[in-house]
Amino acid sequence: RRPPRSTLFPYTTLFRSRLAGGPRPLAVCIGPVTAEAARRAGLEVAAEAAPHTEEGLVEALVRALARG
Repeated sequence: RRPPRSTLFPYTTLFRSRLAGGPRPLAVCIGPVTAEAARRAGLEVAAEAAPHTEEGLVEALVRALARG
């Protein structure tokens, strides 16, 4: 099955090529479609925005960083 369409897709090739053999980056996603695409690309989703807005994304990032 094809992954959901997301703006994440073009970046997954970049992540794989630059981080091959290194630590897996964490993802903070704006919504469930992007979160699913990130998981399918092999990224660990640290947080998902709620609400699915720019402000929600910033809040999700702050939460993820606070957890370490």
